[in-house]
Amino acid sequence: MFNFPFLYLVTWLTSVAIIIWWYERSLRNLRSSIRNAKNRAEFIEEELAACRKKAHSNEPDVNPTQEATKARNINAVFDQKLHLTSQKDDLKIVEGIGPKIEKLLHEASIFTFSDLSQTEIPYIKDILERAGSRYLMHDPTTWPKQAKMAMEGRWDELKKWQSKLDKGRIV
Repeated sequence: MFNFPFLYLVTWLTSVAIIIWWYERSLRNLRSSIRNAKNRAEFIEEELAACRKKAHSNEPDVNPTQEATKARNINAVFDQKLHLTSQKDDLKIVEGIGPKIEKLLHEASIFTFSDLSQTEIPYIKDILERAGSRYLMHDPTTWPKQAKMAMEGRWDELKKWQSKLDKGRIV
């Protein structure tokens, strides 16, 4: 039937393929974490520069309670921006997005309708292209507009428009 060296070769190649897949997945997650850390560092540096500028100006002191409230608000906005909260929208509501594409979008730090509505179409196409040839048939042209409608709660208008679409494509 099969000789043993062939089976060893197949086993070895399978093991290498699994290791490469795991490494690429870990690398993608690490890059996303690094991007989020860089964004947070830039945000903190901007806030630090603003604080230094304010400290050197001749403005009267502000109420510490107001400063604490402002800091909490800034952190809340930043946490929402980086999705440190567990808030995620069901992106599969968008015509043309299934579970696998939703997972790809999550890996690219696109978690909410707001994120998707603000994402440029070429970037979404790049995400699909990097995921492999089987995703190239998908057309994300309408996805940001659909996401914006969902974000704004315009469900009837969205459903009416989606009835005219075919897997997210304008027919």
